[in-house]
Amino acid sequence: MPLKFTLIAEMECHLLPGEMEFPSEIVKAVDVIWKEEKERRGSSLTDGVLFAIEEKKETRLGLKKCPYRFFVAKLRKPELFKNRPLRSLAISGMVRFENSVLFGLRSKSVTQFPGMWELVPSGGIAQDAMTKDGALSYQKQILAELKEELGIDQSAVLSVTPFLFIENTDLNHFDIGVEIRVRSLKTTQPRSNEYQEIKTVPLSSINEFLKTHQVIEASEGLLRQAGLL
Repeated sequence: MPLKFTLIAEMECHLLPGEMEFPSEIVKAVDVIWKEEKERRGSSLTDGVLFAIEEKKETRLGLKKCPYRFFVAKLRKPELFKNRPLRSLAISGMVRFENSVLFGLRSKSVTQFPGMWELVPSGGIAQDAMTKDGALSYQKQILAELKEELGIDQSAVLSVTPFLFIENTDLNHFDIGVEIRVRSLKTTQPRSNEYQEIKTVPLSSINEFLKTHQVIEASEGLLRQAGLL
């Protein structure tokens, strides 16, 4: 099933009490998969906490904490979560600088879409999204991703605007599409091991870029829904 794109003016995220709970047979299967992945990928793979969608009501999402290893297991064996869905949520950013956008070439060691190009920055809703009062702010998350992945400081950001909700119901994966306008770019070198290369692509060259590079579907959808294609 193709991705579903819905234009939005806002998407509110709030933290629900407790953590995601799963039957013991799922937990055991996840632990086995995690052990296999650790043996295969070594110290580059670390567990942590992400947030998954437990409730969705129009433009309001209720999220719960969930260990990262469950998301890795879901990618390896999605049928594990057939009767107890794990709805993963991520941020898909689109950096706009003058008349250009930024693309990143994903590392071959990442869990999803290795060796493919995507608009940057992107990432799951993690602890960086937590505010001091315990709320969730994906705007805070995207600013952290900008700094970590691209070296772009918050002082260079003009605006952070959510405009798209992306649904992949086959995989139970969802993205909030966010446009980030910046006033300057000091570097376009990747700052994390998630990307091999960063490219600044003029808007006039986007169609040619898509023809000659393997770009993930969500990024192409972001460009199209933003009126850039």
